[in-house]
This record gives sequence, C-alpha cells and structure tokens, in this order.
Amino acid sequence: MERGAAAREKREYMRIHTARRTMLYIVRTLMLVIAGVMVCAFAFFTAARMSNLYILASEGMSLRAACILGGEDRAALEEYFLLACINKDERLNDDRYKNYTISSYNYDLDVENISVAPWSQTATVTAVEIVSIKGAISPDLIEEGKTSADYPVPEWTSGRYKLHFVNNGERWYLSEIELLEERPSVDALRTPDPNQSPLPMATPTPTPAPELITLP
Repeated sequence: MERGAAAREKREYMRIHTARRTMLYIVRTLMLVIAGVMVCAFAFFTAARMSNLYILASEGMSLRAACILGGEDRAALEEYFLLACINKDERLNDDRYKNYTISSYNYDLDVENISVAPWSQTATVTAVEIVSIKGAISPDLIEEGKTSADYPVPEWTSGRYKLHFVNNGERWYLSEIELLEERPSVDALRTPDPNQSPLPMATPTPTPAPELITLP
C-alpha cells in the first residue's frame, strides 16, 4: 500500500512539474513574441517619423530659401513653420536680396541626424545647408562709372543647423532654427589615383545632383 501511494505521489508530482514547465515555456514564448512585436512596432513608427521629418526639413528649408531669394510667397511657409519661428527668423526677414534679380540658385540640405521617438511630441534634425546663387543687381541702382560686377550678389553663408520640430497632434512643424556652426567643413571627394588599379566591384547607383532651381 505504501509503495502504491508513493508511486501515485511521484506520478502526481511529475504531472505538476511537467505542467509547470510547460506553462513557463508558454509564458516565456509569449513574452518573447510580445517583445519582438514591440521592437518591430517601435522600429516601424520611428522610421516613419524619421522619414516624415526628413521630408519636412528638406521641403521647408528649401521653401524658406526660395522666399528669402524672392521667388515664393511667404504665406506658404505656414505649411512647415510655426508663425513664431517665421517672425523671429533673422535671415528670412532681412532684405539683402531685394535689390537683386536672382536668376538661379543651387540648394542643398544634407541631413546628418534625426532624433525622435515614437511617443515624443518634439524632435530635432541636424543638417548642413549650402546655397550658391547667380544673379545681378537691378540696373537702375548701378552708379555712374560702375558695372554690375561692382555689386556682387551677397553670399549665402552656409551653416550647420539644429532644426527643432513640434507635433501638434496632427503633424510636425518647424519651431526653431538653431545655428550650430557657420561655414562648416564638408568632406571633399577624393581624387582617384590613376596609378592604382581599381578592384572589381558592382556598378553603384548614381546619386542625383542637387536640383537647379530657376526663379521666374
């Protein structure tokens, strides 16, 4: 009798032990699945926000340059900037180009870093802005004995900026343009050495050059 009872107790213990191990395995597996889903969701929403901020920074800053150079209506800036940011933007509100006819310019914004989280209502984008301008002063402003060459178009000083964004619940807006560095150094492309034989490699996909923007 004692042996039979001991055997039953052992079988009962083994069943409980097996059930406990099975339950722990199921719980551990569910936790890993949930963690994996959370990581994927975090990565997806972060990537979506970063992509959105990249587009808004590129389009917004490009439109700002067009307004400064006199080619666009400043009211369009409200699609990208808060009014407070527009009103305190020194470059946007100066008139250094008002006496010049800008024929064309090259605009380039190199985004270096985007900092944002899926749950945050603020974000920052660090970027380098470079603008090259072609144009001439209005002919009626040229003094006697001088030519248009004596009135060069004011240089657009390149800069590294931290662009601050806020989210109003519906979309992102640029709230502040913080200058980090004027005339930042930009890595120049190396000149290939003709004495070195290139190694075989796949043909890279060409990167489109910055768009040449011609004002009407």
